[in-house]
Amino acid sequence: MSWEKGIVMGFVVAALASAASAQEQKIGRSEVPETVLKTVEATYPRVPLLGFSKEAEDGRLAYEIALDWKGRRTEVVVSPEGRILIEEVTIGIDEVPAAVRKGLASSKYGSAKLTRIEKVTETDRASTFEIVVDQGGEKHELVFAGYGEIQSDEKLGTKPSAPASLGVTPGVDFPS
Repeated sequence: MSWEKGIVMGFVVAALASAASAQEQKIGRSEVPETVLKTVEATYPRVPLLGFSKEAEDGRLAYEIALDWKGRRTEVVVSPEGRILIEEVTIGIDEVPAAVRKGLASSKYGSAKLTRIEKVTETDRASTFEIVVDQGGEKHELVFAGYGEIQSDEKLGTKPSAPASLGVTPGVDFPS
């Protein structure tokens, strides 16, 4: 193998390792710090806690707690110190701001089937709306700002591939 190919493969391996490190790891309740559990239980009293995971993103550890709040699937991301960082609540289309509904309707996904809608509230930021659509068998997760603009469009169910800038043939999938 030439040294150029070795460098390219090194970049690919580093990129895949970085992506894997941001993934969440399912854990048991006993592995969640007491401060995290106390915060969630105080914020959502008498609510069933359905699942637990931890993830490290940008070098920071956080815990995600799934719960059933008022009949809605809710996920809360909490720092190890017990600070709520993100709340994701499943909502209906009637609860989505008119500007977001208009933005969706005027996008290329306007006639797509809606499969999930979440209101995402991050500490110290305006809420966004994640809408998963199915259009012709392809699922996309769209993130809308509250004023109706699409901020991101991620095709779901695809494997990561190497960027063309690394000199790797586009469309070649790498094992996950």
